[in-house]
Amino acid sequence: MADLTRPEVSRLRQGVSASYEFADDLAARLNVAQEAGTVVVFEIEFADQATTTDTIGVGDDTYEFVTAAGAVAADANIAVEIGAAASDTRDNLIAAVNAVDANNLHANITNVATTAPALANGTENYVADENGTAVRFKSADRPGGSVVAAAPAGLLTEALTPAASVWSVGDVNVNTLGGRAQASLRSSTGQVTVTAAMITAGFYELAFPFTPTRFVAQVDDGSGSLRSTDSADVYAIAGDSVLVTLGGGVDPAIQAGDTLTVHASE
Repeated sequence: MADLTRPEVSRLRQGVSASYEFADDLAARLNVAQEAGTVVVFEIEFADQATTTDTIGVGDDTYEFVTAAGAVAADANIAVEIGAAASDTRDNLIAAVNAVDANNLHANITNVATTAPALANGTENYVADENGTAVRFKSADRPGGSVVAAAPAGLLTEALTPAASVWSVGDVNVNTLGGRAQASLRSSTGQVTVTAAMITAGFYELAFPFTPTRFVAQVDDGSGSLRSTDSADVYAIAGDSVLVTLGGGVDPAIQAGDTLTVHASE
């Protein structure tokens, strides 16, 4: 009979244990999805020329339009020089949003007391460009930086003389626009064949080892065709589960023999 206490046997046991641990760790890592997120995008129409003291607000930044050699109405405002045409003013706004001035000192516009240059650069993390006659903003890693997925907040406001110069999304908080930062999220898929007992009970609960924040449900009938989820069945997140309240088992609702698949993620 082999001596199971010999050193080489012990090392073999350790190696097998380590392999199982590696496999478990790999499985756990594969179950974590990298969500790319979504970029926030909005724009303001700028086909018409701005008027002196007109302003727009993007979060904590207020951009004030001022003619050359003029002064801002508030020292915290970021000066945007009104150019010869609306297109020139658009370019100046884009430069301000993208914080292109090395010293953050406007060359042609002063502070309220006319004793120092006005501010020239925005501070919010957006990059701006021209989109037709509009100035488009996208969430970025820094003012004027690279476009990134993000969930910024902050009010959009405008006090511009031209009636058509408005935000494409309205005067809203940016946090309502669907931005989502990149993140590592756990996700999983549960699948069950619906039984007559489930229909009688009136519900079925698919639980997950995390708290889901969103899910996608799919129902296949006995022939493999998709069944409409627009029926008397109701789907809802309940704690760490997706709870399906079954609508009675009559077409088009889920019926016995159908396959219910739910993909959920954090």
